[in-house]
Amino acid sequence: MRLILALKELVVCLYLPQLLERIDEPFDSNEWIWELKLDGHRAIYSQIDQKSTIYTRNGNPVTARYPELVPLPTTKDICLDGEIIVMDNGVPNFEKLMERFSCKNELKISYLMKEIPATFVVFDILMLNGDSLVNLPLIKRKEILQNELSDTEHIVKIQFVEGQGEALFQAIKEQGLEGAIGKRKNSIYHVDKRTSDWLKVLNYTYRDDIWITGYRRGEFGLLASIKDEGRMRPAGVIEHGSIDLRRQFYNLARNYAKKETDEFIYIQPFVRVKVKFLHWTSSGFMRIPVLLGIITEK
Repeated sequence: MRLILALKELVVCLYLPQLLERIDEPFDSNEWIWELKLDGHRAIYSQIDQKSTIYTRNGNPVTARYPELVPLPTTKDICLDGEIIVMDNGVPNFEKLMERFSCKNELKISYLMKEIPATFVVFDILMLNGDSLVNLPLIKRKEILQNELSDTEHIVKIQFVEGQGEALFQAIKEQGLEGAIGKRKNSIYHVDKRTSDWLKVLNYTYRDDIWITGYRRGEFGLLASIKDEGRMRPAGVIEHGSIDLRRQFYNLARNYAKKETDEFIYIQPFVRVKVKFLHWTSSGFMRIPVLLGIITEK
């Protein structure tokens, strides 16, 4: 029996999640459905012989970190794809989720599950009672999921709209949420592959008043600052940007160097840049900033 159970769990673990391609703008199409992009971490949730296991997108088990998510509201063997989130004032809070994800102390987990409880938001079903569903059309999998799984306090099915990607994204921008995900209705589930059947559109914030006060010696990273009451306040590290923009920056920066350490070269604040990023963190840093353009001030 143990061998059979181990083999069942191995099969489920092979369901690594389908990945998404990124696009700049949403669109309307009757061949697509649209969902909220949740600011959490991806998870594959299997329940075999009423034993629950939660895996990260890379197949690492993290069940013990989220005891409030166990068990699923079904006695059937099942495998689900979804996102683990922590809600804060009605919206997902990634920083609080990372506090949960990084905690491995059993006593502290017992405390955190009450103070900052997690939710598993389900958006797909991959296996039911030993039968793989990945080759069924998405819209059929959604129908099966709706029939097989009830919502609970910590396990909920994601809502979706058909066709109206533009209207959903406009609402997302107005509410300051992370973005939208579009999925082709009749697509199969591509295990561990990134395809154009699933698309994501991120709701970026754009700023052109970010100043560079230094940069890394090795791997690309610009020390960003923002003017705050006449002083420069750290605003994060910009690690993304085109090769051309990186070259342009390095050509400018050599003129403004003022101090060097083993890790950084600090420059005078004469280089202003345009960036996009997801949102400000509670510490006042830009989350995942991307360099879009360079403006010299001298």
